[in-house]
Amino acid sequence: MVASSLSLKETLGLRPEDFVVEEVLDITPSEKGDYSYYLLKKRNRGTLEVIQELSERLNVPRYRFGFCGLKDRRAITFQYLSIEGGPPRDLRGEGYELLYLGRGEEPLKLGQAKGNRFRVTLRGVDPHALEEALHQVERWGFPNYFGEQRFAGELYAEEPIALHLLRGDHEGALREHLCHHPQEEVREKLRRLWPNLYRFAQEAQKVLSRVDRIALKVYLKKRDPERALRSLPKNVKLLFFFSYQAHLWNRVLAGIVRRLASNTLEVPFIKGTSLAFYRDWEAGLDALKGLQLPYASPELFGEQLPPEIMEEFLRVLKEEMQRLKMEDIHAFLETKALGLKVFSSGRRPALSFPWGGKVIRSEGDRCTLSFFLPSGSYATILLRRLLPKFSRSVPPSPSAPGSWPRGPSDRS
Repeated sequence: MVASSLSLKETLGLRPEDFVVEEVLDITPSEKGDYSYYLLKKRNRGTLEVIQELSERLNVPRYRFGFCGLKDRRAITFQYLSIEGGPPRDLRGEGYELLYLGRGEEPLKLGQAKGNRFRVTLRGVDPHALEEALHQVERWGFPNYFGEQRFAGELYAEEPIALHLLRGDHEGALREHLCHHPQEEVREKLRRLWPNLYRFAQEAQKVLSRVDRIALKVYLKKRDPERALRSLPKNVKLLFFFSYQAHLWNRVLAGIVRRLASNTLEVPFIKGTSLAFYRDWEAGLDALKGLQLPYASPELFGEQLPPEIMEEFLRVLKEEMQRLKMEDIHAFLETKALGLKVFSSGRRPALSFPWGGKVIRSEGDRCTLSFFLPSGSYATILLRRLLPKFSRSVPPSPSAPGSWPRGPSDRS
């Protein structure tokens, strides 16, 4: 993966007001329970960024916070939080409001929400063509790729942090993490200063979060990059590995779509990669219906997967192993770093189906699109599929040995 270009929202020129997300969750607060429930409204702030600020402000450890999923930064979002022993009052900060709802017996957990309702305002698009395309996707679904938000922690990194850790390059991993910043001029300045740690520290203190300042302090004192990385909260370290697994999962699914579809739309994605979408539903795509595609993990070889899907996993994993100069695929998937498993088990639907999609407002060159997506699906991926400006059509290639059979196009 190479350095990223602009995100989808930056490319479209979307302002936070143009991208509104409302989490849908069944929740019934009461007056009793160890957990306080809140509705978090934020603008131009990341979920973890706000939680870190609240943790410091309330002197409550981050592990006592619960939430159903990460919400977009460049947006106006509404989502629910739980805080074990949280105060029974509203709180406000820069770019966010936390509204107290009541108490309950259980913390909120990742994936607990039913999904999210979106309102997206676009410019320079045909509202009728957009609504027609959305209805088509509601019928046939779209590949359920991870969106760029999943990679936010290293969106501007020169290389995935997990790759540094897999090589045992702890200094490279620490450098990528501490130099990561959304503003290019800040990012490049930090990278230039890295060889001179004291000058780097003076500059980095201005922009690093509290937990990153602690990691930097550990590194300055001990000159041990692994110890500095281990000082980071567990959820931060896990994100290094989750984003890498998401990258591999996207590559596997894109390869499957290219095998199955006789005509694909190739859509540029982050870090020089591209995603493949099927243009129409075809009989060959039936293998994706109801498919829960696993993550690359040690449990992969116990999965009852069609041989062709396993072939795609092996192709992607072997390419990664070549980059890392590793030969044993089982040892690769069993790798640990920073005391944690790099590859954890799990499954994710190969397809996502939006519903309730419609253009709710159209004025001049602007139109506002409303739709619902199930939990874990990304609106930015759906928009990449809907907007033809981001795609190019790729005709079928000659059949190759081992390629999947392609059925006739099913356009009924």
